[in-house]
Amino acid sequence: MTHRVYKTVGRLRYAYDYESYYDPRLHRSRQRMVRYLGRCDENGAILAPAKTTVDHVHSCFEVGPLALFYAAAQELDLRDRFEAMLGVDRTTASLLLTLSLNQIAGREPISRLAEWTVRSPLMTWEGLAPAAVTHEAFQTALMTLCRPAPGGFDNPGLELQHRLTEDWRHGSREPATAYYDITKQPYYGTECPYAALGHDGEGNLSNVVGFGLVISRDHHHPVLCRPLLGSKNDTLSVRDTVNQLKDFGFERLTLVMDRGMVSEENLKMVTEAGYEQVGIVRGWNEAAWKYVTQWPREALEQPRFVVSRSNGEVAYCRGWTASLYGRKSMRVAVVLNPWRADQEQGSRDLAIKELTEGKVPTER
Repeated sequence: MTHRVYKTVGRLRYAYDYESYYDPRLHRSRQRMVRYLGRCDENGAILAPAKTTVDHVHSCFEVGPLALFYAAAQELDLRDRFEAMLGVDRTTASLLLTLSLNQIAGREPISRLAEWTVRSPLMTWEGLAPAAVTHEAFQTALMTLCRPAPGGFDNPGLELQHRLTEDWRHGSREPATAYYDITKQPYYGTECPYAALGHDGEGNLSNVVGFGLVISRDHHHPVLCRPLLGSKNDTLSVRDTVNQLKDFGFERLTLVMDRGMVSEENLKMVTEAGYEQVGIVRGWNEAAWKYVTQWPREALEQPRFVVSRSNGEVAYCRGWTASLYGRKSMRVAVVLNPWRADQEQGSRDLAIKELTEGKVPTER
């Protein structure tokens, strides 16, 4: 049985639960504190309850982001769509959903994904049995999206993307504009048909796998994602991407691409498909140099040419219609980044000074 004990420290009074116990060493009864109840008034009423404390934590799991995106997946009926579109059972569909959520909330490698899933509330939410959550089971689930076939690959994942994108387009009012870019990730395994020698994200040569991603302009909805051979040049990927988007039913689409994909050949191919291409001129020719030097900096830095960038900074943009890349009429724009221009001018002036007067001492 416990009993209440009150202690006064200064002007404040505190309440505790104590219990009596027999001490065999001293052969008499003693008292010990069981719990601290909090600050109280003169009558013993608790004014500020004590915060709950835990003596030992076996494990913990961050649920917030996972719960948020799981709720979004439920709203989109992703698991049921996986079952219907891929022809898989409920457990495999749940594993595919787990793989998707891990890319957003967990970021665990597939070798540790089974352990992460068992610790997560997904086991309860999806009704998964521990015996069904293994490394091999996740590998099997991935094979339902893309698997080797005679003469190439069977890629049901593309059809899944197509149907999900169709449903998104029916309820979206975004403009017909998308971003397209490629990232190449190092591959440290021993066998992957897409792994080849190429440039990674830092520009170094290594064994890499390429990923081409097309996303919508406003909400960055994934429109198309597909693996690419690591050695394939970015410029050569444009034709296959445009053809895939045409197969998906996209019309009059404007594609914003990286400068590595801008070329006269690609521009012709994109426009013949009924699309428009936006990008930075690569490998400036005589016409490009003429346009970029057409106006001095003072003529560009005017309020009517200012635009707001996504990072909150400003740039100055002046556009007009001119000939470029073998086309007589193109919309051309000169963009001035004032912060970068100042930085480059300072570096250039310092280099000129070092060249003419020697290296500038650090003390100066």
